Parts: sequence; C-alpha cells; structure tokens
Amino acid sequence: MLKRLLLCCLLLVPAAPVLAALVGAPLMRLEGGLQQPSAVAVAEDGRAFVLDGLQRRIQVFDPRGALRDSLPLPPGTMPATDIAIQGERLYVADPTAHRILILDGQGRLLDELLPRPDERTVEPSALLVSQKQLWWSDRRGHRLCRSQLDDGRSTRCQGGQGEMPGRFRYPYMLAADARGYVLAVDVLNARVQLFAPDGKFSGSMGRFGLLPGQLFRPNGIAVLEDGGVLVSDAWTGSLTLFRQRKARGLLRHRDGRPWRFAMPVGMTRWKDRLYVVDLQSNRVEVLRLTDDGRPAPPLPQGGPSRDSRRNCLQCHVSWSPDHVPEADAPVLPVAEPRMCLSCHHGAVVDSRPRLGQGHQHPTLHEARDGKPAGDAQRFEEDEVPQDYPLAGERRLYCASCHTPHDRPEGGEPLGAERSNPWLRKANRDSALCLDCHASRRTAAEDRQRKDIERLNHPLGVIMKRPPKKAAAGYAAWEELQQGLPDALKQAGARLGTQGRLICQSCHQVHGAEGEPLLAAKQEGSRLCVTCHQAQHSRDEKDARRKGVHPVGLKLDEEVELGGKTIRRVDCLACHSVHDAQPGTALLPRGKNARSLCPACHGRQNARDKEDALKKGVHPVNTRLDDPVKLAGREIRELDCRSCHSVHEGVQGTPALVADHADGTLCKSCHEEQEKLRHTDHDLGKHPAAHRNRLKAPWKDAGLCGACHSLHRGKGEQPFLFVGAAWQVDDKRDLSLRDVLCLSCHHEGNQVDAKPVEDFSHPWKDLILRSDVEKMPLLDEQGKISEFGRIGCITCHEPHHWRPGNNPPQGVRKDDRGNEEGTVQSSFLRREDLAGSFCVNCHGREAKLKYKYYHDAAGRGKKPDYLH
Repeated sequence: MLKRLLLCCLLLVPAAPVLAALVGAPLMRLEGGLQQPSAVAVAEDGRAFVLDGLQRRIQVFDPRGALRDSLPLPPGTMPATDIAIQGERLYVADPTAHRILILDGQGRLLDELLPRPDERTVEPSALLVSQKQLWWSDRRGHRLCRSQLDDGRSTRCQGGQGEMPGRFRYPYMLAADARGYVLAVDVLNARVQLFAPDGKFSGSMGRFGLLPGQLFRPNGIAVLEDGGVLVSDAWTGSLTLFRQRKARGLLRHRDGRPWRFAMPVGMTRWKDRLYVVDLQSNRVEVLRLTDDGRPAPPLPQGGPSRDSRRNCLQCHVSWSPDHVPEADAPVLPVAEPRMCLSCHHGAVVDSRPRLGQGHQHPTLHEARDGKPAGDAQRFEEDEVPQDYPLAGERRLYCASCHTPHDRPEGGEPLGAERSNPWLRKANRDSALCLDCHASRRTAAEDRQRKDIERLNHPLGVIMKRPPKKAAAGYAAWEELQQGLPDALKQAGARLGTQGRLICQSCHQVHGAEGEPLLAAKQEGSRLCVTCHQAQHSRDEKDARRKGVHPVGLKLDEEVELGGKTIRRVDCLACHSVHDAQPGTALLPRGKNARSLCPACHGRQNARDKEDALKKGVHPVNTRLDDPVKLAGREIRELDCRSCHSVHEGVQGTPALVADHADGTLCKSCHEEQEKLRHTDHDLGKHPAAHRNRLKAPWKDAGLCGACHSLHRGKGEQPFLFVGAAWQVDDKRDLSLRDVLCLSCHHEGNQVDAKPVEDFSHPWKDLILRSDVEKMPLLDEQGKISEFGRIGCITCHEPHHWRPGNNPPQGVRKDDRGNEEGTVQSSFLRREDLAGSFCVNCHGREAKLKYKYYHDAAGRGKKPDYLH
C-alpha cells in the first residue's frame, strides 16, 4: 500500500521541462573602423551606438548596419567602457576620469557627473538606466551604485570588495529584467548578482569553471524577452544561457555548434536581435535569436562550486583538470596576451591605450621578417639575464618582464600610483631596460671615453635649469632645461629621478607610436625635433634665418653615409642614436666631424690648395702658417667646421660661426682685406638690384660675398671671383687678373665705376723686375712674380682706399658722403716711387706717370702692338 501511495505521489510530481536550445543566426556585422570597442546601446528606432574605445568616439549605425555618424567624445575623455541610452540622451562611463558623461543624440556634452559617495574616488565602468535611476559599477570601490536621474547627484552605493553575497571583485556590465531587478556581472567572482529595484540583494547565478555552462571571465549581459539571461565570457568566447538562475546551455549556431567569439564583452538585446561586442575582433556581431524547438544538449557535470584554488586558476587556467590545451601553443595560457587583455580591457583595469594600439615590445607572439620577434638569439651584443625567464628556444614573452607574484625592491605591484606594473625589477631610471640592452647604456661622460666601441644618445642628463652656469650633468641648451616637451609627455614619455633623461623619455614599451618603439613617429626627424627645436628648420629659408643646417631636403642625388643610402636630409642622416662613432656628436660609425660633410658636399671639399684652385672653392684640409682666432676658437687647420657650425650658427647666415655679411667671418684670416669696408669697393652699399654672377644681390651677399664665393667659384676665375659679369671685348692682350677689375671698370657698368680705357703697359720688349711686397708683377699665367708685366694690382690694392689705409676705415661715413678719389688715394699702393722699378726707366718722370697712368696725355706714344 505504501509503495502504491509513493508511486502515485511520484506520478503527480511534474516532470522537468525540456528546454529548447537558443540559436543565434548571423545577421550582420558592425565595423566602421572600430578599435577595441567595449559596449553598444540600441535606441528605440534601431540605431546602434557603439562605444569605440581607443578612437574615443561613438559610431552610430542604422538598423541595416550602415555607418551613419561618428560622434567624438568630449576632450579629455579616456577610453570609455560602457554606454547606456534613454530617449535622446546618451550616458557614457569614463572610469579613468572618474566621471559619467551625459550627451545628446549628436554627441554634444549636456552634463557630466562627478560622483564622490562617501568622499571616495570612484571609477564608473558600467551603466544602466532603469526606473528613473542610473545604476553604475564602481570598479575601484568594488561597489554597485545608483544615482537619481532627476538630479543626477544623489547617490547610494553598496557592496565592497569580497566574495560574500552582495560583495564584488570588480563589478562590470549591468542589465535589468522586466520586474526592474538589476543583474550585475561580478568579473573575478565569476558570477552574476541580482538586486531588487530598491538595492536589496536577491541572489546570484553562475559558478567558476571552464566547462560549458560555467563562467571563467564573465563580462557582458543581456536579458531576453522571455526572461532568460545571456552572459558573455571574455576568455572562453562563449555565451551562456541562464533560466531560473540556472545555466541551461550555450548560444549555438543552427547546426548545433556553440558560438565562439574572440573576446565578447558588452552585449544588448533589441527585439529579436542580439548585439555582441567582440573587442579583439574590432567589431559588433548582430545575431537574430530563435528557438529551433530542439532540446538543448545537456551540460556536463562540473566540480564543486567553490574551488580553493580559484584565485590561482583565474590566470593559471592550465592547472584546471577541465583545461584542454591548444595544439602547438607557444606558451601556457597564463602568458598569453589574451589572458592579460581579458582583465586589462577595462573590466578590471584599462590598458587598451597601451596594449591595444601602436607598436609593442617584441614577444614570441609577433613576427618580424618571418621570424619570431621575441627571439632573444637575435640580440647581436647583449644577453638576457637569467632573472628574466624565456620560453622555448630562448624567446621573450609577457612574463619575461611581468609577474604578479613578486614585489620588487622599490616598486609596488599595484599601489596607489601604479608606479610598477608587476615588473620583475623596479625600473627606476630604466634599470630594467638596460639589463637586457646593456650596449645602449650611455652616460653623459661617455663622449670622452676611448674604450667604448659605440656611442649612444646620452642618458642621465638632467633636463632642469642648472644651479649654476655649466653645472655638470645638466642640459647645456636652455630649451632642454625646461623638462620633457609636452608632446612627449602626452605620448606617455617621461623622465627619471631628478628629471633625468632615461630610455622611456623616447621609447614606449607598449603602445609606441613609431618604430622602434618610439613615443612619436620619426618621419622627418619628428621625435628629435620635439626636444631639439633650435636645430630644426622648416625649409632652407628658415634654416638661414636660424643659422642652422637645413633639414627635410630631398637630395638631387642620393649619397651613401654610414652604410645607409640617404635620399633626404634629416637628423638621422647625420646622427646615429644608438650606433655612433665614439668621440663624436652621435655621427655614423666610421665618420668624424671632419669626414662627415664631404659625404654630401663633395663639391665644396678639396684635398689641398691645388685641388681647391681647380674646383674654385676655398681651401680646406690645409694647415695655416699662423693660427687665427675665429668665434673664440683657435684655428690651426682649416676644415668645414672652421667656418660652419651645423646647429649653432649665427642667425641669418648659412650656419656660419660668425657673420659673413659684415666681413666678420673673413676678417679672422683676411684682416687686411677687410679694410675695404665703406669704400666704393664695398659693393653691399649699392642698391639691392645689383647682383653678382651668382644672381645674389650684393647687399645680401655681404662685404666679401659680392665679389667672392667660398664654394661656388670656377677654377678658371682666380680668388673665387664671382663679381660683375662682363664679356671683355678687347683685342688687347689682357691678363686674367686685370679682367676682374675691368668687369666693373668699363663703359656702361652697373655700379657707376670709373671706366678705364688706357690700362696696358708695354712688356713684350721689356724685362721688368720688382719687389713683390711693394709693387707686384704678373707672369704669363697671371701669378704674382718678381719678373713679369705690369697689371692692375701692381699699382692698386683693391682692398685699401689709400696707401697704408690710415685711417683703416674708408671714405664712406654713414652713407652721408663720398670722397672723390685723387692721385694720392684711389686704392693706390704707394704715394711715392722712391726705389721702385718705375724709376729705373722713367727717372724723374716716374712719379708723374704713376699718378697719371690712365691719362692719355701722360702716357706718351704707345708701341704698335698695343693698338
């Protein structure tokens, strides 16, 4: 009887319902240039607002998936994590800035909430608008908070860090069911907690594990129309379906395969559509949800809901008995970038600006030139210390530098300032970088050492104003004493202790803008220019204004320099940041300051004086008979640097160490010739319209440059002459040196010079001899000689107005007047001819003929060969 009664009772118990499988059919993808998006919200009209994290904007798609608008987030917004919508208002969580933004439908800022409940700093990471309340997750305080929408300021929070019911370990995405109950994803506790509209804790669902139906790294949540709940898992890539707070299965394809995403985070449902944000794939998958009527496959039976090793398993997933290893996996899952990103995408901490974009330090997960980029055997000179573990075949991986277990001396794993992101060693002043890159170590004093094989950009330079002038260890240039430029600071670069220059002042291990791991791209030496503005120029005109070597110029012909083919002049054409010749200003290996310039300026270089004469350039590589002082330096041997300072030249000059326009540069060596200043041979005093043969206005060419060019002369023209152009049309036998004078002293000349008609002296029938120091003669080649013919320079010194040139200055005084030349001035060498060779022939008439040499009446009958 008892058995029958028991059987009847069992028959009266309703059987457990057979639940149908939930199927998602692919409908479309929303992409639109997304970079690590995190959340999506759908308006009543079907427009989808996708939070594009790294781009700091909202991409708006219509119901058909077409991109319709791009709304930039307000300035100062860090990578946002969640978006909610109510009517025409958008709510955006900006946890790094500790605020919630309120925007209109066009992205305009209406208001910002800066909640500080209990006067504690918050990090709102997820949002939900429900029943006139704005619910939000505080990942910093591990709390669930709600603010009244009517004033937006009245806030109440609950929870705190812990594993007990109602407490959280990083609350994240939120959803609400039809009754107004709030569902909050509890990321590291691997569960979803439920709260009544008044905030009272109501239970939880989900348990930690790797099996289907369990949660490992839950993120997104969406409530279905029938009350079911879908939860995304950022690690496993699956979507778990819960009904009556029990896991019932996975979202599947029509053919029964579970849906797998790269890293599903935010989710939302609109009508029969499910929007899944796949952060690692940079898109939003839109699925149409259906119930295909077939029963859902049973879920496997897992272990106990609580595992004492859960905190370890959250990273060391391979320790779980349920873990299925991937074939040919290069490292254990704990060292995969995906494991790190599953927390660092914003749910726990946001590292997307560094890990999600730009160039990353080489690891075995990347490849360069077809080989693993993290191959430590590729190091040419440096060894990776044993303190930094390597994967198989000596390859770098994330855990080579990072570990969550050590508290290195002087560094906090996750302190208030987050100064040491779980590094194996405190990276004070780039100490960790230099452990592996020892060959890149350079102290400021290394320039003076002779035992180093290569020179690197100095480290340790203090970028502050020195306590006294030329203090040791401080930057020499004033522009470098202001600290790191703002452009580099904004790119994440920084200085070390006491404002010292360190590796991270130029390089970024994660998220570098340029290669190799540079904080800014190096096109056109952009990175160098951020600090070295004074050495930069926009173009040739700007370079002349600054007095520096031009950069950014495309060469007419490429050159080889330091083993590189140079097609455009920039900083790196002449400087090698990490492989420079010791004892130089970071010049390429095998080059020094003397040998560098000829690589591009071969035309201006000469082996010796003879070679210079052939080329028509100023001699270089020549030792002076007597040293001279130039710009405060003693010059004993001429080279390019004697006259040029590539980066510190005088403003308004072609990178010269002294002004050339007023003759200061040339005067250092040619002091006697500088005495033509203010005379009629000072052609710079003539109108600017007058030009020399190089088309340069005499006014701009300067005191000496009107007639001489240091680098652009012609071998057939002596003295680097580039003065007024004149085709000498004269049948008389002329010396080339006389032609230089006659280029101005002819009829119709452009400087109103005195024309000279009678200028030749018989010489073919005579043997003339003179002291070259007093009245020089010219030989048949036009060179000064003791024996030869009379030329213009025999009687005239073109740089001295009167014999002895006393006073040294000439005839012009502030351009107020001009002294007419006489037979006792007019650039004559001497006033009397006592003891000269003229007296040998002309006797007492010598002085008269000397003073009236160009007067036909004083010349007498000419030989027939002068006609």
